[in-house]
Amino acid sequence: MTDKNIIRAAFDAASEHIWVEPDMTVIDNQKPPPDFPLETLGAWQNWVEVAAQGGSAPVDYVAVSLMSVLSSVIGNSRWVSPWSGWTEPTILWTALIGNPSSGKSPGIDAVLSLVRELEGDMALDFPDRLAKWEADVLMAKEHRTKWEGEVKDAFDAGMSPPHRPDKAAEPEKPVRDRVIVTDATIESLARLLSQHARGLLYYRDELSGWLESFDRYSNGGDRPFWIEAYGGRPYTVDRLKNDNPLRVPFLSISVVGGIQPDKLAKLLMNGDDDGLASRILMSWPRPVPPRRPTTVPDDSGAMMAVRRLHALNMGDDDEGIPNPIVIKLSSDAADLLVEWRLKNADDQEWASGLLLSHLGKMAGMTLRISLIIEYLGWSLSLEGTPEPECVSAGSFRKATCLVDEYFRPMAERAYGDAGLPKAQKQVVMLAREIMKRRPDVINVREIGREWRILGLKDSGPVSAACDELVEAHWLDPAPARSGSRQGRKRKEFKVNPKLWDADRQPRN
Repeated sequence: MTDKNIIRAAFDAASEHIWVEPDMTVIDNQKPPPDFPLETLGAWQNWVEVAAQGGSAPVDYVAVSLMSVLSSVIGNSRWVSPWSGWTEPTILWTALIGNPSSGKSPGIDAVLSLVRELEGDMALDFPDRLAKWEADVLMAKEHRTKWEGEVKDAFDAGMSPPHRPDKAAEPEKPVRDRVIVTDATIESLARLLSQHARGLLYYRDELSGWLESFDRYSNGGDRPFWIEAYGGRPYTVDRLKNDNPLRVPFLSISVVGGIQPDKLAKLLMNGDDDGLASRILMSWPRPVPPRRPTTVPDDSGAMMAVRRLHALNMGDDDEGIPNPIVIKLSSDAADLLVEWRLKNADDQEWASGLLLSHLGKMAGMTLRISLIIEYLGWSLSLEGTPEPECVSAGSFRKATCLVDEYFRPMAERAYGDAGLPKAQKQVVMLAREIMKRRPDVINVREIGREWRILGLKDSGPVSAACDELVEAHWLDPAPARSGSRQGRKRKEFKVNPKLWDADRQPRN
């Protein structure tokens, strides 16, 4: 008899085993989505709820889009600092995760419509600026022609040629004032940012197009640019067609867009951890059924709030160069930050891989969110209400509520297997292979030699994974074969036949 037949005979000879229901959460690491804590948005809560209802979208999509979009409206006018030596811009990157027709686009559009109206106001003087530029170009050509004649005369007279006058240099073409950009190359974004010190919002209906573009023109060279764009620091682009480098005072770009779950896993969760994924806040709510709205959002009030935020001016340094005005945390808020970081340091000990990197960014994200929340409240306050002098403890508590109760659980849901500790990943991989092969009996040595599962080639990790599946009622240790050593009785396992029930397939 073969070894497998011997094992099966041993099982048959033993008393009949009564199987219990297997724990199918072993292969389903997608956690249920948390509810968005709308109360953290203060006076914006009602607008978000009504806008979500109008678009048949989860409130999450509208709320998360609101935070990301308005982070770019505030832009570099205000940065936040808990204490000297640590500052954060208001930049937020957000990904709305969901299958097609889950309401991602309507959720984003409800917020973008406000900013598009703002952009219309900003561009009213663009035709006049463009006409002036065209006239300045003609004047520059005339000055250049005159200067070239003077150079020729000087040459003929054996004299030193005159320097080119500043008026002979062709002026740079004006850029239409804007907040939103879509598909754009690094150089075009840098050019826009050189003329928009406040920063920009990068929007893609499908973020997969953004992620795939990293390799389209530069063989992956776009990724470092975007990672830099999260920090808002100065940046320089060397241009092949121009000897003068393009200097960007603040490489500040907020990001918002939708993405499907399979695209997220393929484009963001695979490969080396370069820090890109860890910078993105995830939102993956339950879909909502189509519904007929019962009210219309008051966009007039929301529009006034957006204009109020955009009216915030940047500060100036000693040379008159625009710089962010830094808003400090209040003393109580700074104390809360210290307490929160200590608590989260303990909570992060279980995480690994991409999820651990993401959690490591949460302190900075929380600071950014606290500033946005502070100014969201002020934006809808009574006219004449003074601008916040600091980020209050109340706003910081709301930020920690958002992170602890929403964004961190959403990250665990979105990262799934990518956020699991190594040993747990191995259990998941073995369980999924069992579901694929549907064996009656498994052998530890055979799994290591023939199943070709990453990280499960040695008997130690395979045995450990099998022991976990015994605890989950997937496996049962085989009886020791006649004449075998006591230590080998756990090397074979019988597979729970209840796994093959039609209603026991892995959940998506």
